[in-house]
Amino acid sequence: MQIMGATTTFSVADYLGKKPRNLSRDEFAIPINFKLNYQHHETILTDIVPTLRAYLEEQLAQQPFHPHLTGLLVEFNKAANSSLNLLIVGMFTGAGAEDYWSIHRFLHRTILSACNHYNWAIA
Repeated sequence: MQIMGATTTFSVADYLGKKPRNLSRDEFAIPINFKLNYQHHETILTDIVPTLRAYLEEQLAQQPFHPHLTGLLVEFNKAANSSLNLLIVGMFTGAGAEDYWSIHRFLHRTILSACNHYNWAIA
């Protein structure tokens, strides 16, 4: 197996002990926890969550991996000690497995872009 240009060798028992996932077999999900500042406590449920969802849907529609998208979850997760936490989960068919890391980076980048666009303060 090649990891960042270096060859790594595992015994079969060690490899299977790591419980590898075959993303291409079934669906896979990419969960992201994102923290916003408490200054948004009055609008996080009514404005921010639906606006972020719409923004992500619009941006995802333009991506080459969009046909593999099966679901998108954007929800308020919890009020933590110093942040309002959102949970964003993109769900994809196994056919999109080769784009796993690209999708992961895209979601993070697009959430940050939405924060900049709408002037949401990150915690």
